[in-house]
Amino acid sequence: MQIAFRAKANVEGSYVAIDNISLMNVSGIQGVSLTDGSVIGAVKSINFKDLNGNTATVYSTDGRIVAKATLSSSVESIAIPTSGLYLVKVGNTTSKVLVK
Repeated sequence: MQIAFRAKANVEGSYVAIDNISLMNVSGIQGVSLTDGSVIGAVKSINFKDLNGNTATVYSTDGRIVAKATLSSSVESIAIPTSGLYLVKVGNTTSKVLVK
C-alpha cells in the first residue's frame, strides 16, 4: 500500500493540514489463527484463545522481550504498554501482531 499527498500553495507560508486518516481492509497482522487457538492484538494488550499450556513470548521489532507468560486458561490477555507491531511466539509458531 502506498499513500501520497501533493499540495501547492500560492501564498508563501500557507500549509495543508491532514487530519483523521483511516486505513480500511489492511492486511492480516491484527490477529493470527494457530492450529490449536488464536493470538489477537487489541488495545494495549494481546489476547490468547485456546492456547492454555503453552508459553507465550512477546518481542519488540528490535528483538527485545516485552513480556513472557505461561498461558494457564483458555482465554488470556497480556498487557502491552505501547501500541505497535510485535512478534509473538507461542510454542514453535511466531506471528506478527498489531497492538492498538
